[in-house]
Amino acid sequence: MQSEQNTRSSGLTDSDEKERILEILEEYSGDISEYLWPLEALRWYELVFSILVTIGEPEILAESVRDLTNKLADLGLLEVDELSKISPADDQATTIKTVLVKAGFSEGQAKSALRAVCEAASGIQENYVGRIQDYYLKYANEMLSNIKNDFRFSDFENAPKAISVWLQNTLNMPVPGSNILADKACESLGTTYDELVSTVRNEGYNIAILDNALRAYWEEKFMGVAEQPEKSSPE
Repeated sequence: MQSEQNTRSSGLTDSDEKERILEILEEYSGDISEYLWPLEALRWYELVFSILVTIGEPEILAESVRDLTNKLADLGLLEVDELSKISPADDQATTIKTVLVKAGFSEGQAKSALRAVCEAASGIQENYVGRIQDYYLKYANEMLSNIKNDFRFSDFENAPKAISVWLQNTLNMPVPGSNILADKACESLGTTYDELVSTVRNEGYNIAILDNALRAYWEEKFMGVAEQPEKSSPE
C-alpha cells in the first residue's frame, strides 16, 4: 500500500496528471518557444529580467518585470560596462533603485536586485570582456571538443560543423558553424569566414546569424533563390 501511495504521489504514472501537464505545456509554451537572440545585448537584458523576476515574484508579476526591464534598457541604465563599476551612491544606482521601488519592489528587494545585476555585469565584464555570448561560446566549445566521446561518429569529417548547426538551431547558441555556401559567399565577398565572425562578434550580433545570412546571400546572388514579389492584380 505504501509503495502505491509513493507511486501516485509522484504523479509520474498517473495518466490523467501527465495529460494535464502536457496540456499546460502546450497551452502556455507559445510565448517562449519562439525566442531568438539576434543581438548580444538582448541576452544580457534577459539575464537582468531573470534576476529581477526571481527577486520580485510573487508580489510583482513577470509581465510587469518584463516591462520594467525594457524600461531600464530604454533609459540606457543596463549597459554591462557601466553596471560593472558603479557604486551604490552613484546617480545611476539611485535611479535604478527608484525605478524598481516605483514598480513595486520593496527597498530591500530593490537593493538586492541592483547588487545582483551589478555583480553579474562585473563577472561578464571581467571574465568575458563584457560579451555575454562569449560565456555561451566557452561552453559550446567544450561541447564541440567532446563530440567523439558524446557521439559515435565513425567516419564523419564534418561532424563539428553539423553539431554547430544543431547547437545554433536548438539552443540559438552563438557558435560559428560555417557551411559550403557560407564559404562560397565569403570568397565572392573577398573576405574570410573568420574575419566575418570577428566583425559580427565585435558588433554584438549573434554569431549564429552569420551562417544563415551568408547562405541566403549566396542563394539569392548566385543561385536565383529569392522570394518572388507578389504579382499585381490585373486592372
